[in-house]
Amino acid sequence: MEIVIKFLSYLSEIVGIKKCLVKVPKNATLKDLINIVKSRWPQLGNVNLEVGGQLLLLLNGTTAGPDTKLKDGDEIVILPPASGG
Repeated sequence: MEIVIKFLSYLSEIVGIKKCLVKVPKNATLKDLINIVKSRWPQLGNVNLEVGGQLLLLLNGTTAGPDTKLKDGDEIVILPPASGG
């Protein structure tokens, strides 16, 4: 299966791309994808990609838990938390 990943804000600068396709095994979960992202882009270093961590992960525009099964063509958006005042 192929999943679309979008990196927003400073994350696109860290990984060097804004959008890509990532192949995942059939029946992969969001947690599986997080592990793939961590291994493919080690420059993310200590950024907490876990669901509920430092970053917000959206699956097709909504939040999802780590055990959510992915489908071919799903879109994951990874973005840092909003800040400001």
